[in-house]
Amino acid sequence: MLKRASPKSAERLHRERAYQYKVMMWVYYETDYDNYTDEERLQLWALGCFFEATLGVDWDDNSNWMMISQNTTVCDWYGLTCNEIGMVTRIELPQNHVQRNIPVEFKVLPSLQYLGLAQNSIGRLDSILFEMYTLEVIDLDGNGIETIPEEIPIRNQVKELYLAGNRIREIPESILMLSKLEVLWLWTNLLEDTLPEFMSKMSNLVELDLEDNFLSGDLWPAAEMQSLQHLYVFDNIMGGESTSGFLGGNTTYADGDLESSPVLKCSSLKSLDMSTNYWYGTIPTKLTTMANMEELYLEDNELSGIIPPEIFNLRNLHTLFLGTNYLSSLLPSEIGNARSLKSFHAENNYREMDNGRLISKGIYGQLPATMLNLKQLEELVLDNNYVEGTLMAELGTLEHLSRLRLVLNMLEGPIPSSIQNLAKLKDLQLWGNYMIGTLPNNLSLELERLQLHDNSFVGTIPTEWGRCRNLAVLDVSYNDLTGPIPTEFGNLANLTEFYTEYNVLYGFMPEEVCLLRSESLDELSANCDVPRENTLRPTRRPTRNPTRRPTLRPTWSEGLVRHYRTLQKEQPADLLITSSPSDSAGTSLPTESPSLLPTLLGSPATTSPTGSPSLLPSIQVQVDPTITSSPTLTPADSSDSPVTNFPTVAPSLLPSSQPTETGPTQNPTFLPSFVPSSALSLSPSSNPSMSIKPTRSPTLEPTLSHRPSVAPTKNPSKSPINSPTESPTFTPSANP
Repeated sequence: MLKRASPKSAERLHRERAYQYKVMMWVYYETDYDNYTDEERLQLWALGCFFEATLGVDWDDNSNWMMISQNTTVCDWYGLTCNEIGMVTRIELPQNHVQRNIPVEFKVLPSLQYLGLAQNSIGRLDSILFEMYTLEVIDLDGNGIETIPEEIPIRNQVKELYLAGNRIREIPESILMLSKLEVLWLWTNLLEDTLPEFMSKMSNLVELDLEDNFLSGDLWPAAEMQSLQHLYVFDNIMGGESTSGFLGGNTTYADGDLESSPVLKCSSLKSLDMSTNYWYGTIPTKLTTMANMEELYLEDNELSGIIPPEIFNLRNLHTLFLGTNYLSSLLPSEIGNARSLKSFHAENNYREMDNGRLISKGIYGQLPATMLNLKQLEELVLDNNYVEGTLMAELGTLEHLSRLRLVLNMLEGPIPSSIQNLAKLKDLQLWGNYMIGTLPNNLSLELERLQLHDNSFVGTIPTEWGRCRNLAVLDVSYNDLTGPIPTEFGNLANLTEFYTEYNVLYGFMPEEVCLLRSESLDELSANCDVPRENTLRPTRRPTRNPTRRPTLRPTWSEGLVRHYRTLQKEQPADLLITSSPSDSAGTSLPTESPSLLPTLLGSPATTSPTGSPSLLPSIQVQVDPTITSSPTLTPADSSDSPVTNFPTVAPSLLPSSQPTETGPTQNPTFLPSFVPSSALSLSPSSNPSMSIKPTRSPTLEPTLSHRPSVAPTKNPSKSPINSPTESPTFTPSANP
């Protein structure tokens, strides 16, 4: 029977050291062989061979495998699911250290429909899987597979094929043999050049995911797929201009104008992700004819112009991502027509050159009142734009809102009291605006991130916030808050970051908060190790001119691009401390210019022989008699430095020891780079006369990949991508 079922294994059935022979003996002597049907015997032998060939003894979990008794059947083996007659229909062993190739004996499993071996070390996609005429779903994501078989039997029943996270370089024409294929995942592979023309014949394909590859072209084969509903080409090189591929071969690029892409003619599409490519031009009006559209991702491209109002007439649209482009647009009042809209992202559209020249103004003007019609809205992200005016008083009527981010805009006025009605709110970020008033007392108990810093809020920090047990990040720094820090914050067991500097707070950091450092709190803007009476000192924040755009805004001249673009661009120079904010190359200081860095370090400035205070405590003047101009500054021996615990930094952050071009006589030129304040470990009480905010890690969420999960789903939901935004820092000022 075994020889007939698997002729290729016939010879090995007589070799005592072969696993086929060992498994055969196990089935015959250690199971209830006589009472099994032929199908049950074949099932036991195939599963046993699979266990032995893939080193089952080394799996992370092999519970009950190879155990048969009165109380244990194959249906009790880890990762197996059986039907009502005891035949295995599903094998699910993701991330289980399954190794080597799937043996040829595996194909005799009579009833298997689903094979899930994602994130293992299979190494090869064998054609035997396509010879299993009951198998419908194959999930081999993340297994180091390099090729798809050149020969695939035409009688296969495969409907879903998941090969993401492998090393596949090309799609062979044999894939057309998968005539019933509906879902194909090939994201995060090594695909390059254009999409093969023959793929236009895949008439039953419903979902095609090609994210994170090196594909170019205009996607016209996808436009010819009659049943295609979900197309994801995020993070490729479409729309660029080059003559050679990233992986060595020649590559031809199509016109990068998004308006000319044939894929926009595919009226059956429900999900379209073309983000993180090189598409340029305006947002196509053709999109408004795609009546079935539900998810549209166009962020991180080079799109410009306005947001077409007609796009909000797509009644099924629930996700729209337009961030990190070059848009200059009012938010049209027609947005209120998109009653199904749940997620709207248009962050990082305000763009400036390094010299301050405006490229795009982003989303500007006031938020339209029609947004209150979006009763299903869950996420509103408009960071780094030019949104003006005040927040709508009726904001609290958007009861499903869970994320509200309007960072780095021009908002004024108070936070509306109705925000306390947003019971599902988890992420509230309004920092970097000109908002005033007191802080709301009762916020959502589901809140995880609350960042209101760099505004002009007054009053005390509400004690009621201590009930937000899920709160992980809390930042109210750079405001005009008064009073003590509530002891109730000691209840915030999940708190990891807490910033309060540059307010007018008094008292001491509550012991209950300091105790959190041993549990979850990683970043705390106060020193719990000094006497309590000195922990918090009133420190006025730097003032800002309310008629001008915030100076703390980061520059987005090149945008957020993928790694292969970044390597081709010149990196920005280190920030230099200069006597003039507009001078980026370093200039000579007057003889009476005060010392900057010693003040930051809390140490007195040393005086140079010329009478002018030294800018670095470890710098002395050396005069070269052969040079008639002013002397240069070079680092002295570290033992002569009056500053203790000077931080160890990279050489690029320290002043150059080489002679530099000097200015007027007795005004030595210096080129010291700014020493990160995270290395200095400054607290706000170190020197309240300096208006410098310590730099810390970015407070915005890192970029989130919207990859589908490992476990394959019919219609995966794409989660948002949040482009990182730098935390703001103020320019040092001697007169706060």
